[in-house]
Amino acid sequence: MMAIRAAAGFVLLLIMFAVIFFAPVWALPIAVSLISASAVYEMLHTTGFIGQKRIIAYAMIFSVLVPIWVFFGSINELELAVVFIYVFLLFIECITGTAGTSFEKVSGAFFASTVLPFFLSSTVRIFCMENGRFLVLIPHLSAFGSDVFALLFGLRFGKNKLCPEISPKKTVEGSVAGLVMGPVVLVVFGWIIQRFYGFDVSYLRLVLYGFSGAFAGQIGDLSMSFVKRQFNLKDFGNIIPGHGGILDRFDSVLFAAPLTELLIILLPAIAR
Repeated sequence: MMAIRAAAGFVLLLIMFAVIFFAPVWALPIAVSLISASAVYEMLHTTGFIGQKRIIAYAMIFSVLVPIWVFFGSINELELAVVFIYVFLLFIECITGTAGTSFEKVSGAFFASTVLPFFLSSTVRIFCMENGRFLVLIPHLSAFGSDVFALLFGLRFGKNKLCPEISPKKTVEGSVAGLVMGPVVLVVFGWIIQRFYGFDVSYLRLVLYGFSGAFAGQIGDLSMSFVKRQFNLKDFGNIIPGHGGILDRFDSVLFAAPLTELLIILLPAIAR
């Protein structure tokens, strides 16, 4: 299982680098749109939270549009029209009395289809910044780096459960290792881009980025684990071998990306 997980992770890493550095600039928002739609589908359908196919379809379509809007910039009239139509259609489902439709269900659909793509779209906003092709790696490196080291260290040395009722396999020792390695991974990243690409780097701020991304990533992981436990699920899917569903793989980036975006704006760490 670990070999499959490692191989799938390596393939994902190659795809990410290809999209960021070699594909046309519009490839990233398209990729984030597809990830967002898959995440929304998993949260609404895989969990069994919503059974109405139309509501799930509305939510997925809306989630696809959010990263595209972020990339092209706000068009207030268009956004207002789309949000209006989306909410209008959700309440039509309630009014017409479709079996199993409730305010709780449509509220959950709206939450999933706005928060998930909006948070994931932080990667698009970072990508559009100056030096964005390098900056966009930061939330992924801090979150995924922390995740990998937390898993490996936890398996080898973990004894004390972190949140046994939410995620039985996570340990305090693994969590601490992840929090430590997040900054280490970013310091190495900073040295590479300084040495080979001529960036001016604030290592102290990269340490802050790394710790913040690792911490937010762990909260994102536990948050999605909490959702899974609510619906008695082990994974959100099996689309990624050894990892599970899209949300199982991108749950850490879900929270790490917007926090990293804020830090980049408020405390820039790299520049040319």
